[in-house]
Amino acid sequence: MSTRERASRSLDKETVELLKTQYVLLAYPWGYGKVMTAGGKVILPQLDGHGPANGSFDPARLRKALALFRQLPQTARQPRVEDLPAEWRKAGYPTPPKGGLVLKLHGRAFGLDDGGKAHPFAGADGPMLDFFWMTEAEVKALVPPSPRKGDSFAMPNWFARRLRGYRMNTEALAGPLAGRVLSRHSEKTSTLTLSVEEVSAGEVHLGLHGSLPLRFAAWDVQNRRVPEGDYDCEFEFLGYLTYDRGKERFTRFDLVALGAVKRLGSFKRPKPEAGALTNGITFELSNGTVVESIPPYSLRNSQAQDYFSHEEP
Repeated sequence: MSTRERASRSLDKETVELLKTQYVLLAYPWGYGKVMTAGGKVILPQLDGHGPANGSFDPARLRKALALFRQLPQTARQPRVEDLPAEWRKAGYPTPPKGGLVLKLHGRAFGLDDGGKAHPFAGADGPMLDFFWMTEAEVKALVPPSPRKGDSFAMPNWFARRLRGYRMNTEALAGPLAGRVLSRHSEKTSTLTLSVEEVSAGEVHLGLHGSLPLRFAAWDVQNRRVPEGDYDCEFEFLGYLTYDRGKERFTRFDLVALGAVKRLGSFKRPKPEAGALTNGITFELSNGTVVESIPPYSLRNSQAQDYFSHEEP
């Protein structure tokens, strides 16, 4: 059987054993705690809220679902492939573009004081992982055909557009109000720039710098707009890239982005132990393994239709 449920980092041994041996976990943006058969028949409805706090991972609830499942006819418990919901049958699993590039991203919220020291932020007990995909043509577009040391040029617009589609805030920062990045900032534009730092017969070394302003719009768990929770976060980027001219691929793509959170509404978000609330994100090349070929969040959650689009909405 299957359950749509958000993963938790603090499950007890009994719960973990139940989930490992009796369930298949499916990631889904909403519908925490819903339990269903492989054919889509609902055993227990979804619960409001997030994670185990509302009992969605309660062992007693999981055992109840198993008992109800075992009462079903054998044909309902093990349906044919053609009996699966149409939405499940047509769902494909995205794979990285051939000849393209996969970046691994880690994001985390913390406090940053004037001296550059980082301070803990309650709830941010681990970095949030995501990936960023580029096509082969997009990768080649980042390297000028005749590079000269000192040349600078703006990053293609699609780069900033795609980054806006990534959840560049952590779950801890979101709090009770989920933050969604608007399609573009209403007042500012990206200044991301690539500069040619060194050129040789074998390699091109590039530097990436500039800012990407983002406006986060707040929504509650009932999917209602809450303007009092809006905030800005202007990320400053610094990165170093190395392109192998013979192999026609990047061998280094190291970036870091820091953005201070600026509250726009009256909603009082949690504060770090010290310093200004800050988002930090690191970017690096994927190692090419299956684990690091997981589709980006936007491709897994209803935005696949325009992930690779270069057109602004």
